[in-house]
Amino acid sequence: MIGMMQASAQVRSNALATAFAMATGLYSQLQEVRREVVAETAAVPELPREMWSAASSGQASTVAIRAGREADWARIVRLGDRWDSIHAAAQLLRETGQFQGQLAFPGGCPTAIGIQFLNWQPVAADGLETVRRLPVPLRLRATIDRGWRPGLWLAADHAPRRRRTRNGNAGYSRRSERANPRRANPRLR
Repeated sequence: MIGMMQASAQVRSNALATAFAMATGLYSQLQEVRREVVAETAAVPELPREMWSAASSGQASTVAIRAGREADWARIVRLGDRWDSIHAAAQLLRETGQFQGQLAFPGGCPTAIGIQFLNWQPVAADGLETVRRLPVPLRLRATIDRGWRPGLWLAADHAPRRRRTRNGNAGYSRRSERANPRRANPRLR
């Protein structure tokens, strides 16, 4: 009996170690699926204006059916479900503790917003409350249309991109100074 309990504890320990080791790769895979979901949602043709004023998913569905857009509505609903599933899975991965350093978003960006939106400033300025009033299936599309750049982001994704020079330094080098004299002399800018 003791041997069986030790074996069980060893299996649990190995499973946990495997899950921790795979967390980063799984998160990257979720980010890729998220890119696909956002692209597919953005590709849905413009929805009827009446859908955006619907107070519930049922009303929006009725509008879509009456407009002959039930296929687009079904697609939006399925993609919204996928979006929610991706973020639920990502939350489990973040709870492993592997991403703590990647959840400190720059510029005072709240973590709950930073993980979902790259253009987070309009979201933080009460934009999220406006979107939350929409029927659930329309929310992802609304964030895309507002330019909030929805996704599954980490702090590194929010950092400004800097050009790497040949010597490995970001941005500025003597070589770039010779190649671009305006960079070396601010009066020429």
